[in-house]
Amino acid sequence: MGHESAIPKPEEGRLFPNLRCLILISTNLSWKSLFKVIKAFEDVEELILCKNDLSDVENIDEGKFKCLEKLKFLNLEETKQVNFDGVRKFGVLPNLQKLIVSKNSIERIGRDFDGFENLKSLSIENN
Repeated sequence: MGHESAIPKPEEGRLFPNLRCLILISTNLSWKSLFKVIKAFEDVEELILCKNDLSDVENIDEGKFKCLEKLKFLNLEETKQVNFDGVRKFGVLPNLQKLIVSKNSIERIGRDFDGFENLKSLSIENN
């Protein structure tokens, strides 16, 4: 069974309207598959995506970031990030306070750090 069928696609509206924390550790997700279903979880404040292959940063759909406006915590630990370019895209999220990108292969973050207006905690260990 493919990973896309593991997450239900809503016909109308949101799934689990009271859900605030979505944990998808080791679920064989890619950015492409996540952005197909993210609208169903637009009230999520914590998104934990550890141990998935999210190296397909070209599939980060910034057009769907409106669904992530309530997101306060994003955990991208062990998601095969090789640079900060894909992660940097999440800097536009107005409520993001905590970001974890530990245990990846990020060699350099760079000086262009636009956005992340409300970021209070950044973990970049073991890169």
